[in-house]
Amino acid sequence: MAAPYSYSVSLRISHPRMDPGALTKSLRLKPSNSWKAGEPRRTPAGEPLKGMNRESFWTARLVQKRYATTPRRSLEASLAAEIKRLQKHRTLFRRIQQSGGRTELFVGIFGENGFNFGGELDADLLGGFTKLGLSLGLDIYP
Repeated sequence: MAAPYSYSVSLRISHPRMDPGALTKSLRLKPSNSWKAGEPRRTPAGEPLKGMNRESFWTARLVQKRYATTPRRSLEASLAAEIKRLQKHRTLFRRIQQSGGRTELFVGIFGENGFNFGGELDADLLGGFTKLGLSLGLDIYP
């Protein structure tokens, strides 16, 4: 039987003025999308839009496959592994937060085969988010 859900996990950072290039260098992750505050807005395909970016934004996929499924690793286990991996960037995340920015792990959850599913984010895992100053963003697609 197929897994009841699949998911993707990304790190997202937004900030009033931080240079996304500096985030790429500090985090040593290739962004899947980024833009800088004050620069002209563009579509994901690079076409110009009206106006300027109000804030800087940077995001990178942490789970390398488009979707990971539960037989390979549960969402909870993946989040715990990412929290552990990101510990070395705690100072950067706190600096972003203290200077008006936001950091989050963004999770897309995709229901499969019409089954209900659930999970539990235990206190240790949630404490890891808190220690890093990370929010948890969820998009759920039943």
